[in-house]
Amino acid sequence: MAALVEEIAASNYARGLYASTSMTTLLISQTEEIDMEKEILSIKLDSAKGVVILDFQETFSKLPKYQHWIRKCPPEEGFARLVGFLQLKGWFVA
Repeated sequence: MAALVEEIAASNYARGLYASTSMTTLLISQTEEIDMEKEILSIKLDSAKGVVILDFQETFSKLPKYQHWIRKCPPEEGFARLVGFLQLKGWFVA
Protein backbone atom coordinates (compact mmCIF):
# COMPACT_ATOMS: atom_id res chain seq x y z
CA MET A 1 0.00 0.00 0.00
CA ALA A 2 2.83 2.39 0.81
CA ALA A 3 4.25 1.99 -2.70
CA LEU A 4 0.83 2.66 -4.25
CA VAL A 5 0.32 5.78 -2.12
CA GLU A 6 3.78 7.05 -3.09
CA GLU A 7 3.02 6.43 -6.77
CA ILE A 8 -0.27 8.35 -6.50
CA ALA A 9 1.44 11.22 -4.65
CA ALA A 10 4.11 11.49 -7.37
CA SER A 11 1.58 11.42 -10.22
CA ASN A 12 -0.19 14.22 -12.09
CA TYR A 13 -3.40 13.09 -10.38
CA ALA A 14 -2.21 14.01 -6.88
CA ARG A 15 -3.44 17.61 -7.02
CA GLY A 16 -6.97 16.59 -8.02
CA LEU A 17 -7.55 13.78 -5.54
CA TYR A 18 -8.35 13.97 -1.85
CA ALA A 19 -7.56 11.10 0.44
CA SER A 20 -8.37 9.86 3.89
CA THR A 21 -8.08 6.54 5.64
CA SER A 22 -10.48 4.27 7.43
CA MET A 23 -8.48 1.76 9.42
CA THR A 24 -6.40 0.08 6.67
CA THR A 25 -8.44 1.37 3.72
CA LEU A 26 -7.44 4.33 1.58
CA LEU A 27 -10.44 6.48 0.63
CA ILE A 28 -10.17 8.70 -2.45
CA SER A 29 -12.61 11.43 -3.41
CA GLN A 30 -12.83 14.37 -5.81
CA THR A 31 -13.78 16.75 -3.00
CA GLU A 32 -11.64 17.97 -0.15
CA GLU A 33 -14.23 16.99 2.43
CA ILE A 34 -14.97 13.32 1.97
CA ASP A 35 -18.71 12.70 2.08
CA MET A 36 -19.56 9.05 2.64
CA GLU A 37 -22.86 9.61 0.81
CA LYS A 38 -21.09 10.56 -2.43
CA GLU A 39 -18.62 8.96 -4.84
CA ILE A 40 -15.66 7.46 -3.01
CA LEU A 41 -13.11 4.93 -4.20
CA SER A 42 -11.80 2.68 -1.45
CA ILE A 43 -8.53 0.84 -1.91
CA LYS A 44 -7.28 -1.85 0.42
CA LEU A 45 -4.72 -4.59 0.43
CA ASP A 46 -5.81 -8.15 1.08
CA SER A 47 -2.43 -9.42 2.27
CA ALA A 48 -3.71 -12.97 2.73
CA LYS A 49 -4.57 -13.20 -0.97
CA GLY A 50 -1.85 -10.80 -2.14
CA VAL A 51 -4.24 -8.51 -4.02
CA VAL A 52 -5.21 -4.87 -4.00
CA ILE A 53 -8.97 -4.32 -4.01
CA LEU A 54 -10.42 -1.18 -5.59
CA ASP A 55 -14.06 -0.76 -4.60
CA PHE A 56 -16.26 2.05 -5.87
CA GLN A 57 -19.93 2.68 -5.22
CA GLU A 58 -21.71 5.86 -6.31
CA THR A 59 -23.43 6.11 -2.93
CA PHE A 60 -23.80 3.84 0.04
CA SER A 61 -27.31 3.04 -1.18
CA LYS A 62 -27.74 -0.57 -2.26
CA LEU A 63 -30.45 0.32 -4.77
CA PRO A 64 -29.79 -1.29 -8.15
CA LYS A 65 -29.68 2.06 -9.99
CA TYR A 66 -26.37 2.95 -8.32
CA GLN A 67 -23.17 1.64 -9.87
CA HIS A 68 -20.90 -0.66 -7.86
CA TRP A 69 -17.48 -1.44 -9.30
CA ILE A 70 -14.89 -3.81 -7.77
CA ARG A 71 -11.52 -4.76 -9.23
CA LYS A 72 -8.82 -6.95 -7.75
CA CYS A 73 -5.25 -6.98 -8.99
CA PRO A 74 -1.69 -7.72 -7.91
CA PRO A 75 -0.17 -4.82 -5.91
CA GLU A 76 2.16 -3.85 -8.77
CA GLU A 77 -0.88 -3.22 -11.01
CA GLY A 78 -2.72 -1.08 -8.44
CA PHE A 79 -1.76 2.28 -9.92
CA ALA A 80 -2.69 1.23 -13.46
CA ARG A 81 -6.11 0.10 -12.21
CA LEU A 82 -6.54 3.42 -10.40
CA VAL A 83 -5.76 5.29 -13.64
CA GLY A 84 -8.28 3.09 -15.46
CA PHE A 85 -10.90 3.96 -12.86
CA LEU A 86 -10.16 7.70 -13.15
CA GLN A 87 -10.56 7.47 -16.93
CA LEU A 88 -13.73 5.38 -16.66
CA LYS A 89 -15.36 7.88 -14.31
CA GLY A 90 -14.02 10.95 -16.13
CA TRP A 91 -12.62 12.44 -12.92
CA PHE A 92 -9.91 14.15 -15.00
CA VAL A 93 -10.26 15.74 -18.41
CA ALA A 94 -7.34 15.27 -20.80
